Amino acid sequence: MDLPTGFGLKGLKQLRRAWIEVEQEALSRITGKVRPALPKDDLHLIRRQIDDCLSETGGAASARARAARLGGVYLDLDAEGRNNFLKLLAFEYGVDDDALRESARAWLALDSEGQAADLTSRLDAEARLRRTLQSPRMRLLTKFNDLPEGVKFLADMRAQLLEIRKEDPQLRAFDREF
Repeated sequence: MDLPTGFGLKGLKQLRRAWIEVEQEALSRITGKVRPALPKDDLHLIRRQIDDCLSETGGAASARARAARLGGVYLDLDAEGRNNFLKLLAFEYGVDDDALRESARAWLALDSEGQAADLTSRLDAEARLRRTLQSPRMRLLTKFNDLPEGVKFLADMRAQLLEIRKEDPQLRAFDREF
């Protein structure tokens, strides 16, 4: 049987790639497993795992297990997927601007009426400002650091970030936090 001339080996390869993508997307939806390139369709799965990892529920052992599971997902990604993972952290898990403004205003308001604030109020406002300045992504990296081989994991993650940081100011900000 002869195939039509316009449908050569190149066409078959493209068709095969398309079918593989459809299959991988379907498997991802069914199993909840992230595809290696971490396409946009899979970002919600990673967000959920990051949010679970950042939650303070379940105690230290549970938090460590969630961090290890998320770290394993990152290691299973290909270069494109790791870049997408880092971009997600850079773009969606930075400092909360609204909370920062509110904390800064509260700190500045302590002396706004010309009266020196009492020491306890000042220290409380400073502590709140420090907590606000610690981004969720830094809290996540701290959890990774606590894992066995966590420092090496973070060094490899930063090396990946260094390759893409020039693409966007938020990636550069993430790199500075690292």
